[in-house]
Amino acid sequence: MTKRKKTSSEGPESQTTDSVFDFLYHDARRIASLLAQFDPSGHLQSILLGRSAEEGRDSDASLTFSGGIPGLASGKNDTKEQIRRSHAQDIQRVYDPMWSNARALLDTLDEQGLIQRNLKPSETGQLVLITGSLTIHDLQMLSGMWQMQAVQKLIAQAIPELPKSKKGRSETPEYREAVRLAKQAREEYEASSQLFTELIPTLPHATQVQITDDAGDRVWCTVDASGLAMPASDIALKHGLSVPGRWAMLGILDALPENVDEEIRQQTPDGSEMLAKLYESMVPMLRTMLGRPKDAYGVTPLMIFREVIAAP
Repeated sequence: MTKRKKTSSEGPESQTTDSVFDFLYHDARRIASLLAQFDPSGHLQSILLGRSAEEGRDSDASLTFSGGIPGLASGKNDTKEQIRRSHAQDIQRVYDPMWSNARALLDTLDEQGLIQRNLKPSETGQLVLITGSLTIHDLQMLSGMWQMQAVQKLIAQAIPELPKSKKGRSETPEYREAVRLAKQAREEYEASSQLFTELIPTLPHATQVQITDDAGDRVWCTVDASGLAMPASDIALKHGLSVPGRWAMLGILDALPENVDEEIRQQTPDGSEMLAKLYESMVPMLRTMLGRPKDAYGVTPLMIFREVIAAP
């Protein structure tokens, strides 16, 4: 652990800031790991500031001799004592720099030119700062609802209906082709919905966050519940899906929008790599159900915040 001790008669150094941030999400470990790379001593975990005073006593004594009656000596003792009176105190204040680390990281990355503010030219692995509207999906709230009959009924209602011909109208080839396609779509949807209702209770129900910038580009990510300033369920109950205001997200860009489907290896008759191929065939489908949309960027978030606006 790194500990910095400082003795001062005036307490901690004052910090001047021209803005205050309201942090909705804060990944302390990742922020610390990045910030430690700019300090040769590593990650600062605490700051100890102290103030102390002393008291003491000073004395000055002198002895003077002079002549007098023969055989006798006379002397004079002159003692001076100075007492420094002071109040002794030892005050120590321990500061937790965790929250100031977020501001320090923002300033350091900005000074080093490591923050990209536009998604289009950015590449995976770069740090990006995105601002825009914020949407939060707390899937944990739904984890216990999938087996409810009312929820399954809502899923069934989404199955496409077959087209119906009007009475007295003959069935044309075009109509029969439309019915055939509708039946095929209905069968595929029924199979998908059945698979969905069976698999969905076993899948991870993470808290998902999306920010849409002014250009209409979406950034998708999941957040750890321990890093949220308040439970995601409270946010959903208060705001619904969209949280008012203009929000900013600093994170590591690690996925770009996709225009092509992933290639899936076919199963082999001998069953070699069966588990790997089964996993490869299942994951894209699971991602479609609960994961990042194909037209969205993927980010590993470090912090989500908004600027506190001062009263006019």
